[in-house]
Amino acid sequence: MLTIFPESHPRKNKVVPYFEQVAAISAFVGPQPWLFLESNDYREEAVAAVREEFLQSASFWHCGKQKIGAPARVKEVMDLPGCKYLIWISKRVLDDGIDHIVWVFAHEFRHFMQKNGSGKDKKLEKPLKAIHDTEKVTKRFKNLDIPVELDCELFAKQVFVEIFGKHALVRYIKRRSCNQGGEEYYRRFFYLENILCGQSGLSVL
Repeated sequence: MLTIFPESHPRKNKVVPYFEQVAAISAFVGPQPWLFLESNDYREEAVAAVREEFLQSASFWHCGKQKIGAPARVKEVMDLPGCKYLIWISKRVLDDGIDHIVWVFAHEFRHFMQKNGSGKDKKLEKPLKAIHDTEKVTKRFKNLDIPVELDCELFAKQVFVEIFGKHALVRYIKRRSCNQGGEEYYRRFFYLENILCGQSGLSVL
């Protein structure tokens, strides 16, 4: 069972069943992360004390990681007894379609799994390095060309297909590709997926 903050968030009842599906598909056994559903957009508010990761789409926090720079309400949750893992989802993601919300949550949930030794990022290190050593590509993406991040994106894609199906994935990628740099990003994603998963048969689930 996922613990959600704040309980009064207007999208809670809509998104939580999908989040629970992601957790079930992952087959992770053990305590689940807590979630914080954000209602403020700190990019617009220009809160100087808020650190960079809370200006992004989402973030994964674990006990032992710094709390300095976390929004006040988020830090209050981090300080609660029993809060060992926290996934923070930004307002702009929660204002988007449910398909994008699920993709982002699945990505962060995979970071939680990695922290608990259930990721496949270690298996991606050598083959990804081999690609980097042989290809002549100069532009790379921080969410794709780092093993821990690529593992998260591959997991998010597989979970997305499990929940919504392949046709929904095509529509989602087409829509997201309209964003600046989107087409190039997904071209790179599927290129890496084909090499690392298609040939080796590696599954991240």
